[in-house]
Amino acid sequence: MQINKNSIIFFRYFLKISIIAIIYFGVGKLVLPIFALHYPTPLPRYPSEIAIIILLWFGISICPAIFLGSALLFFWNTTSWFRLLTALCSTLEAVATVYLLKTIALGIPLKSLSV
Repeated sequence: MQINKNSIIFFRYFLKISIIAIIYFGVGKLVLPIFALHYPTPLPRYPSEIAIIILLWFGISICPAIFLGSALLFFWNTTSWFRLLTALCSTLEAVATVYLLKTIALGIPLKSLSV
């Protein structure tokens, strides 16, 4: 049986998305309940910061991992369709931040943003 090169690329991409989604979910599950106990303190956005770092490192093509991790994280916190909207907003927040960082702060042209 011969293994196709496209199937290997797809498997690597799927594995990368799965690992990143699990990391995003794990950080959110560890951090959010700790800071929910102390109500007056502002809620840190550690999962969003990790999403920005991941998108800067791997490129914008990995944003489905951020959406999946955020959807899993908010699946346990809310019970309505609002969780998908929150996951979409978290993903768009990270993508917009990376886009602005790369185009304005770093001066990378728009054509080189795609991976």
